[in-house]
Amino acid sequence: MRLLIVDATGYLFRAFHAMGDFRTKEGVPTGAIYGLVNMLDKLQRDWPAQRVACVMDAAGKTFRHKMSSDYKANRPPLNPDLRTQIEPSKHFIAALGWPLLCETGVEADDVIATLVLQGQAAGMEVVIASADKDLMQLVNEKVSLFDGFKDKSYDSDGVREKFGVLPEQMADYLALTGDSSDNIRGVTKVGAKTAAKWLNIYSSLDNLISHADEIKGVVGDNLRTAITDGTLDLARRLVTLKTDVPLPSRADSLSPRPPDATRWRELCTQYEFRHFAALTETTTLSARAVVKTITTITELQAWVDAARRNRAVALDTETDGSPVMQATLVGFSLALDDNRAAYVPLAHRVELGSDSTQLAIKTTLAILKPLLEDKNTVKIFHNAKYDLHVLANYNLQVCGVVEDTKVAAYVLSPDKATNMDALAAHYLDIKTVSYRDVVDGKTLKHFSQTDIETASRYAAEDAEVTWKLRKPIIDGLTGNQADVYKNIDRPLIGVLMEVERAGVRLDEAALNNFANAMRARMKELETEAHRAAGEPFNLNSPRQLETLLFDKLKALPLRKTTGGKARSTNQVTLEKLAADYPLARIVLEYRGLAKLTGTYAEKLPRMINPNTKRVHTDFNQTWVITGRVSSSTPNLQNIPIRTAEGRRIRQAFVASPGALIISADYSQIELRIMAHIANDAALIDAFAADADIHRRTAAEIFGIAENAVSGEQRRAAKAINFGLIYGMSAFGLSRSIDATREQAQHYIDRYFSRYPQVAKFMAQTRACAMEQGFVETLFGRRIPTLAGVDRQAAERAAINAPMQGSAADIIKLAMLATHQWLHGNNMQTRIILQVHDELVLEAPKTEVDEVLEKLPSIMCGVVELRVPLKVSISAGKNWDIAH
Repeated sequence: MRLLIVDATGYLFRAFHAMGDFRTKEGVPTGAIYGLVNMLDKLQRDWPAQRVACVMDAAGKTFRHKMSSDYKANRPPLNPDLRTQIEPSKHFIAALGWPLLCETGVEADDVIATLVLQGQAAGMEVVIASADKDLMQLVNEKVSLFDGFKDKSYDSDGVREKFGVLPEQMADYLALTGDSSDNIRGVTKVGAKTAAKWLNIYSSLDNLISHADEIKGVVGDNLRTAITDGTLDLARRLVTLKTDVPLPSRADSLSPRPPDATRWRELCTQYEFRHFAALTETTTLSARAVVKTITTITELQAWVDAARRNRAVALDTETDGSPVMQATLVGFSLALDDNRAAYVPLAHRVELGSDSTQLAIKTTLAILKPLLEDKNTVKIFHNAKYDLHVLANYNLQVCGVVEDTKVAAYVLSPDKATNMDALAAHYLDIKTVSYRDVVDGKTLKHFSQTDIETASRYAAEDAEVTWKLRKPIIDGLTGNQADVYKNIDRPLIGVLMEVERAGVRLDEAALNNFANAMRARMKELETEAHRAAGEPFNLNSPRQLETLLFDKLKALPLRKTTGGKARSTNQVTLEKLAADYPLARIVLEYRGLAKLTGTYAEKLPRMINPNTKRVHTDFNQTWVITGRVSSSTPNLQNIPIRTAEGRRIRQAFVASPGALIISADYSQIELRIMAHIANDAALIDAFAADADIHRRTAAEIFGIAENAVSGEQRRAAKAINFGLIYGMSAFGLSRSIDATREQAQHYIDRYFSRYPQVAKFMAQTRACAMEQGFVETLFGRRIPTLAGVDRQAAERAAINAPMQGSAADIIKLAMLATHQWLHGNNMQTRIILQVHDELVLEAPKTEVDEVLEKLPSIMCGVVELRVPLKVSISAGKNWDIAH
């Protein structure tokens, strides 16, 4: 029997900071509740248990506050938006049928600890759902901890791996290190490594105390001081969990109750959680009456013929989970209407039965091929690019119209989830079977390991739901949104697939040399940092750096972190401290090199496809709210270009023998779009004359001739030009150009007096965004504006969205036009990357001159603006030279 205990307070707090500013139409904050409910749903599916409990902190002080008046005294007041979500979350928990415990005078951790001991005594397996390190002290052979946000479980070995100590040593470990978030002091200058080292030598805190005289140096003195003045004893009492809290219900009686479906739907309606509305209903896996499993060639041929007569079919592939270009097809499903769906198993590692076998892949795909190539049959997918890749692995090409319910849903509502489970709940009022319902990642790690019956019901549902989503989503697109989908995002699916398959060639030797050089430089920086700090420390430890900067070097804290901590050591803070504190400058350089080395120099060679010998990124169309295409696994859009080290990384992206890399980059495209949208005569004239826009702006603002503009004045004008399209305030500009706020406001006022239509456009955009809840690009793509307590931030985002979104649409159109030109002329040149406003191509040397000559006009011709578009283009043996 399993007891699942959920640290609901911890999940609520983490969800609040992780989910962003989710709100209802009336502005009621909901992000924390949404995240908590989502996690409870996940836990129900991944950790089914016979006994369950959610535990939350009660209001008011606890017995620990009586031990120490300083306990948690440094915590800022609870964010009002989070506070308002605590009580509603309890209603959601109750409606879901989870027992809820909330005891005064103690903390949720103490209630959890008490339940753990009770569960152990009753012989139950106990799983604690939390990320709280304080609860690690409860882990043993019968108790594990699951961090749902990282999807990671911790047993005793896991705790040892993470902290360097055993679970039974965690209380002693926490007493030594202290906890700044709870204002528990611990031993001064004793961090994680020192505490773990001591406990590995002396086993326990008591034994360490009895041998305290053996500890040398400053930390030894600090340890003895903490023992003498009682700091260490107090810390241990504060971090030790109470295990005898009187509870209204014992662990063995905490059975889940049947969900209150009526109350649940009321709450989902009130808080606009349409995604969760069907959460209390039976899943379609158990509800489906008849599912067709195709096991003969005759049956398959009949379905393929019916699909071609139908002129439409929904398709979904199932694979072994490998990277998509190496994925093996396990099976596929088809749907012909709302009630006809079937699954074709091909490579499951289980037997169908004594008198039947799975179809041979080669024969099956030969029958499927005419359907895929039939230009008169519409193929409907959910996340089509993935399925197109899988089919391409078998040299199958999909022709004709390819519909994608995921991409269409993104165009319809780019701020909403586009996964199938969410869309089915929202549009069809169906709770689908999730992949984790079928492949739990524990006993079953791959879809090929599932039994045929379960696989058929799951996969056939995917095809059926995809078919059903077509009507409310794809057919629901009208006007400009329909045009954006049909003319931009839908045709781009196949282009992005080809770009991904083309991949990029890497110079592994160059990357390895760079990594070695960076590691050597990081070692030098470590020595410099120790010298600047006056003592050795771990450069990767924010806490040790914080102590050195603010306690030893007496730097003044500049800003709070997201969690409310005043002594931040993040990049913004270190950049401001760097001028006065060499340690901050050194750590900044060290972190930058560590990121480049770990993210690119060391990681990229490991991501080379063994078959193609190239790196293949994943371009995602549905992640960025403005319409931008993002890159992941690996992310090739965030490689720095302004640093020598970043350029070294780009130098490793090389052309194949006999080819060159070509970079074609739109110049100042967002400024040009602003000039067009605002219809400002002065800006339009400047771009029409191909003037240096920043020098022209500087001349206007400072009231001088263009030839008299200094470099500093041009930089200030550049900051204004780009800052204003991001809605920058006078305060933000003053920090950007190192001026007073009054000077910055004067520059802004001068700017708007010279470009009055820009000011008018911004005012209209703010008003429109606040009134209708969205803005539009030049092509009609809707970009929702984020309603939030920070109205200024929402307005800044609304001002920039039309420019950024229009630029995203233009680069997409450029990809489409370039792809069409290359294929239409049977050229061997291929697009291999799209990065912000830049297209990167690889061209045979015989085609380079033609591409350099014609591509700029193709890219500039995708849209007609009041100002001319401009493309910078060049070629080279690697990406850095080309750019």
